[in-house]
Amino acid sequence: MQGLIIKDGISQDDLLSGLSVFFGKMNLSVANLDTSAIQTENVLLESSPLKGDVRLDLCIYSRHTFDIDELSIFICSHFATSVLISDNDINPYSWILITKDGRKGTVYQVPEETGFFKLSELKRPA
Repeated sequence: MQGLIIKDGISQDDLLSGLSVFFGKMNLSVANLDTSAIQTENVLLESSPLKGDVRLDLCIYSRHTFDIDELSIFICSHFATSVLISDNDINPYSWILITKDGRKGTVYQVPEETGFFKLSELKRPA
């Protein structure tokens, strides 16, 4: 499973359409967590809306490996948005911000108990 957070809200239909371009001929579907039926697609998407500075949490389950950086840059470009991915640091509040022109930088989530995903002052990617 690979996860990323998207700045703007994107409908499931638009996600499926756009990501089918990235994944090519692989079967792509939205994960159906409400049933015990086995899904046989090569790539499953699970998205959850967020409130705050970002709008969508996206989990991608794939039978094949893919580069999360390449996928993030594709999403940024295709949907004219920005993406957060894990920086794999022990600090759960630090993230890598990828912009639509492919620039990267570190940003920090403000820990809040309000249910909002807030970011501290953005350090603009170089």
